[in-house]
Amino acid sequence: MTQSAPLIWPWLVQTFGTNGALAVLILAVLFGLSWIITPVLVWRIYRKSAVIETMLEELGAAQSRQHQVERIQQDRERKRPPRRRRRR
Repeated sequence: MTQSAPLIWPWLVQTFGTNGALAVLILAVLFGLSWIITPVLVWRIYRKSAVIETMLEELGAAQSRQHQVERIQQDRERKRPPRRRRRR
């Protein structure tokens, strides 16, 4: 591998140019590390989705409590007898 490494760079530069050769090497390193990067990214996405799910559940519970309070207030207003005026 060390014998062929010095030969790869001039060929990459000749074929793709300097920027292209750097891009090819960066992609090769990323693909080589993908077995490490992929599980880490999946784990982070899972954690973030779990946090969002918890927030949505809490929001739903808060909305449910708010609707319940509003319903109770409306029921109280309906059940109150009308005020009667005192006769003098």
